[in-house]
Amino acid sequence: MKNFLRKVLDIRVLSVIFAIALWYYVIGVQGPTIERSFEGVPVVPLNIPSESFIVNEIEPVTIYAEGPSKVILGIKPTDFTAVVNLSGKETGEYYLNVEVRSPLSNITVESYTPSTVKVEIEKLSSITLPVSVAFENVSETFFPENPNVFPSTVTVFGPESRLKDVEKVFVSVDLKNAKEGDSLNLPVQLSVKEGTVENLYVSPSTCIVQLLSAKNEVINIVPVIPDVMGSPYSGFGIRSVSVTPSTITLRGDIKIVSQIKSVKTKTVDVSNLTKNTDIKVELVVPEGVSVMGETQCTVRVGIEAFSTRSFKILLTVLHGSDRTATTNIDAVELVLIGFKDILDSFDYSALKVNVDATNLLPGRYELPITVSGLPSGVFVSTINPSSAEVIIY
Repeated sequence: MKNFLRKVLDIRVLSVIFAIALWYYVIGVQGPTIERSFEGVPVVPLNIPSESFIVNEIEPVTIYAEGPSKVILGIKPTDFTAVVNLSGKETGEYYLNVEVRSPLSNITVESYTPSTVKVEIEKLSSITLPVSVAFENVSETFFPENPNVFPSTVTVFGPESRLKDVEKVFVSVDLKNAKEGDSLNLPVQLSVKEGTVENLYVSPSTCIVQLLSAKNEVINIVPVIPDVMGSPYSGFGIRSVSVTPSTITLRGDIKIVSQIKSVKTKTVDVSNLTKNTDIKVELVVPEGVSVMGETQCTVRVGIEAFSTRSFKILLTVLHGSDRTATTNIDAVELVLIGFKDILDSFDYSALKVNVDATNLLPGRYELPITVSGLPSGVFVSTINPSSAEVIIY
């Protein structure tokens, strides 16, 4: 019996010694257990449906984990794995659970946020477009005619929503060191209505451009003048008008092209507009003259709501130095209309409200009231009264 108790006691002592040694190893070698956060862990989609595309940027997660200090302090956010499973999903918008995996067995993930993320799946589609040519550094020594492009069309791949924004595909030819007969292998570029060309891909990605010289022709770079007609909706005004590109390069017979000082756009109707608007419009080019590049431009019409200000201004009668004049009113009620920032910054002490009786003989007159000193962009909406009775002595 004594031997048995002695053996049990020995086992207990050994267990305590082993536990102390293990504790010393964990604390002394690996460090105490601490918690740490890991921000910006990317979420990776798995099992993306074939011929589909994720169009949104999936929100990264923040992970809260704990483990031995000497281990966890050496871990980076990208060491963790965060995934969403798209198995069985079709095109559409989903909010999916995130699965997070620890990089090491002694690192425990306590929590993470967000636990669900938004994923938008769109069908991968394509469009075929002709390749246009844009020229840079046009010189007076080499005037290329429309070059040969091989292939003449390319295919653009991407989500259906992004393909709708594609305006054109083009290659850019730098004529600074170019000469007749050159064949250039150039990258195909994309022009989109808004945003970037991210998630859009072109095949083939390059085209061969062969340059040919146009004989007996000259070029002329002239400004583009937008032709605007109509008025915005009542209570709104045109704040600005700009055109892109602001200049174009014309090519043709020297007798015609050298006389052209500017090129107008086709008429842009701004009737009833209430907000800033971009309008695609053709250029009006004289017969026998061609445009090097696009024959369209974009006219941006800046529209802004009008504001009003009301004042009561003393009336001044202008008369000859040898005359005396009286009037039946002392002041005029004036309502001005214009853009808010101009009305707010305008010095109203510069306003003058007059009736002009300078060259009139003695007598009684009904004369119109005029306003002077208005800044550009501010107009008189109402003058009350609009005329005054003046007696000259």
